Amino acid sequence: MHFARLALWEFERKNGRLPLLHNKDDANSLVEIAKDILERHKAIGEALVVEEIDEEVVHKTALYCSVELPGLTAFLGGVLAQEVIKKFGKFTPIQQWLHLDYFELLSEAIPSDASPIGSPHDNQIAVFGKAFQDKIGKQRWLIAGCGALGCEYLKGFTLMGLGSNGGMLYATDPSKIKLSNLHRQLLYRRDDIGKFKSQTALEAIKRVHPKVNIEVFDIPVSPETENIFNDTFWNKLDGICNALDNIKAREYTNSKSVLFEKVLLDSGTLGTKASSQIIIPHKTSSWGEQQYSNDDYAFPLSTIKNFPHSIEHCIEYSRSMFDELFISPVESFNQYFKNPSQFLQDIRKQHTSTAIKQLQTITRFTRWFTEGATIECCVRYAFQVFLSEFHDGILRLLHHFPEDAVREYAGERHPFWYGNKRLPKAHKFNPDDEYHFLFIYSCANIYADILRIPSIQDKKEFRRILAAMELTTPQFQLRDNENEEELIGTLLGDLGKVDMEILSLLKWVSFEKDNDTNFHIDFITSCTNLKALNFSIPTATRFKCKITSGRILPAVVTTASMISGLVEMELYKILLDLPLNKILDSNVNLAISSFNQFEPAGPKRAKEVFDPIESDIVIPFPDGWTSWDKVIINQGDITLKELLSVFP
Repeated sequence: MHFARLALWEFERKNGRLPLLHNKDDANSLVEIAKDILERHKAIGEALVVEEIDEEVVHKTALYCSVELPGLTAFLGGVLAQEVIKKFGKFTPIQQWLHLDYFELLSEAIPSDASPIGSPHDNQIAVFGKAFQDKIGKQRWLIAGCGALGCEYLKGFTLMGLGSNGGMLYATDPSKIKLSNLHRQLLYRRDDIGKFKSQTALEAIKRVHPKVNIEVFDIPVSPETENIFNDTFWNKLDGICNALDNIKAREYTNSKSVLFEKVLLDSGTLGTKASSQIIIPHKTSSWGEQQYSNDDYAFPLSTIKNFPHSIEHCIEYSRSMFDELFISPVESFNQYFKNPSQFLQDIRKQHTSTAIKQLQTITRFTRWFTEGATIECCVRYAFQVFLSEFHDGILRLLHHFPEDAVREYAGERHPFWYGNKRLPKAHKFNPDDEYHFLFIYSCANIYADILRIPSIQDKKEFRRILAAMELTTPQFQLRDNENEEELIGTLLGDLGKVDMEILSLLKWVSFEKDNDTNFHIDFITSCTNLKALNFSIPTATRFKCKITSGRILPAVVTTASMISGLVEMELYKILLDLPLNKILDSNVNLAISSFNQFEPAGPKRAKEVFDPIESDIVIPFPDGWTSWDKVIINQGDITLKELLSVFP
């Protein structure tokens, strides 16, 4: 391949052009040039020599060197762009040569229907022929996700002509475009911020290829949307392309791939790292048969609330507090507002502590509406939250587990506050403390937004209001256990007196990390660091809190382009029905120029195992079945007894 590359440059110098498409004279000429270069290398003692030129490789290089395929251009563009970045950064660019070939895609002879027809896909037709292009146009594929990878696949599949001749390209993504998306999600622009990704992607794709048949959805693929993505939908697909960023969604699309026996193309990126997995029914293992790590942010609730020992615990705690304070209460109140009788009826069916919490939330909001919501009432409640979480809650924990508390383990007594269990200390409210003030400032202003009253952006003005309220930390007192049934009765009685006419829907908020004026990251930063200081954990910067709480993973457009290109090249192989030993999965790290491709693993076959519960060996039937295998009983509407009688 390297001598074919050198021969191409020499051919271009001599002729002012590359070899012509399908021109056998030019191909023969290139072979002779390659042989001549090899002889010159041998004569001068060059290290890079081969025993003899592989004429078939050079010949095919000449026949198709003027062709551009979308997958290869995406791969090459991603790699080259990253090399430019490396030239001026930390990592070393490729010092030698990177050769990548897909000669396995080429037929023995030039296809008889490979002549150009004035189509946008003439390059593809030149390689595979018109009949193959028609086959691509009739394909029906779902792209799950319209983020960085989804945009690349939408672009690539469209340039391939997938779904442009009686087929269909489906794409779905429930999220909206954010400012932070624009540097890597190539189909979106600044004016698109706030719009649904799927619909915006459709408009961008239509500008590239008006004839493509594409349908988009702004809902996730999940059990909750099976009224849309039903059996009929999955059955009519030829394949699924994952462009997802979480394990749960991948597990769901994998289940559909296995159930309906559809090809699944999966890929993922993390900074400059990327991988792809090609899943073909009955030929490869399913996605679910691989081992994947769980959510990196899944910490036990008791740990993050009562016994944190890392800043990540504190950040996750603040993220859960955001939902607990600003999302769940609003959802509960709005349900109550829309149908009070039904809501209260449902409340009575819930666990007592849950019912009390929801009723107290509803009562608080109704009181604010009745008395007239002001920024002062928001400040007062933010102060109550501060006391509950960072003062009273800590003192209550110390009451149950004092400093000299011990625990028994393996027959020995050990200090309770030892190792990862850090002895906490309570915060007395100090409005001059940076984090104390920021917590009240952010929490109160988010509540103001929810109540649709003016917020106070000016910190000097907010300090003036806070100072005038003279909030101080009261003496801590342990509360006696209240009669929960009586408390529920009191709360229900209070709600029964509310004039529904004065209430209105609360504004629903969702956590948004990219808007510096909505107080969300201010809240996360202050809440995180107050919790950290409670437990003598080093504090975190605002940026650290934003990155971690926003679940921001490093994403680079070069990596997305590169890996999507490799997957698109594998799609050609699938449509050509090439044998499994021609299909390749990939692991790539552009930073260190690591490129690894390998054959997919075959499906795992069932074998005899010992069942410790049954205390016996379980023998699979039929022997060696895989997750792709099914028992299909087509007997219509039958009873369980009839099913057992026909079951093999």
